[in-house]
Parts: sequence; C-alpha cells; structure tokens
Amino acid sequence: YGVSIAGSVSNYYISRGKAVGLVSAAQSTIYLSAERGERQQYRILENLAFLRCDGKLPLLALVEAQTPNFPQGSTVVIITTTNSERLNLTLNFILQRRLKPVVILIDISTFNRDNKSDFSVHTIEGLGVPAVLVENYAELDDVFENGFGIRSHNISKSRDY
Repeated sequence: YGVSIAGSVSNYYISRGKAVGLVSAAQSTIYLSAERGERQQYRILENLAFLRCDGKLPLLALVEAQTPNFPQGSTVVIITTTNSERLNLTLNFILQRRLKPVVILIDISTFNRDNKSDFSVHTIEGLGVPAVLVENYAELDDVFENGFGIRSHNISKSRDY
C-alpha cells in the first residue's frame, strides 16, 4: 500500500511539473535525486516495484543521512505506518532544517484486525505539519484533490495506482 501511495504522490507532483526524488531504506537504501518529467516517473516506479518493507534503518537515521541532499524549502513527504515519538523527532529534525514535511500515515489496523493502532495526529497537528491518515480502501485521488490537512480517509472503493 505504501508503494502505491508513493507512486501516486510522485505522479501527482510530476504531472504538475514539479521535481520529484525518492529516498527509501527498504532492503537497501535508494536515493534518486529530484528531477522533472516522465522519465523520472519511470525511474521512481521501477525502483518502487522492487521494494520490500524489510529495512532495518530507523526513519530518523534515514532522514538525518539524506537531508543534506535536499535544497532548503523542499517538501519532504513521509509515508509511514509509524506514529510514535520517533516520528515526532523526525519531523522536528526536518523542520529545523527548514524543509516542509508532509506525513501520510497508513493505519495498519484497518488491514488486519489483529493489529491495533492508536493513530493520534494531534501531536503532528501541533507541529503545524500537514498529515493524512490513510485507511484500507482509501481513494488516494481524494487525498490529493482536497489537499493535506489533519484528517482521516476511509473510502469504500479502492483504485489501482
């Protein structure tokens, strides 16, 4: 689901003429510098196609290692299932670097009833960081068309992305 979201996010920004890059710490670290255009979209999708969510590098460590590569004022979209103190530390780190974080939280409890999650976005909202909580079957077009804010998306039909 995170891969679908990442592909949709890159498509959203590239189709609007924005430069988009990709950083991931799955089975190996991926870094694609930000570029515009259809070719970049293909590179991003190609890398996303082979991702497995089995990375060991914590989110904060990934962000600390990669933020020197981001121009000041860049938007950093974080797609994660983690809503913990570590996420808050990561967001503070990004904000201190004068970058603009956006958080897409995937509510894993909506995918498997055995998982319980307590997604409280109040701390993120308190930081002034746009965020969205995405549940299973969320229609991602709705997320992008309505912009980010602190809210939950749970729509009955899913789309292929």
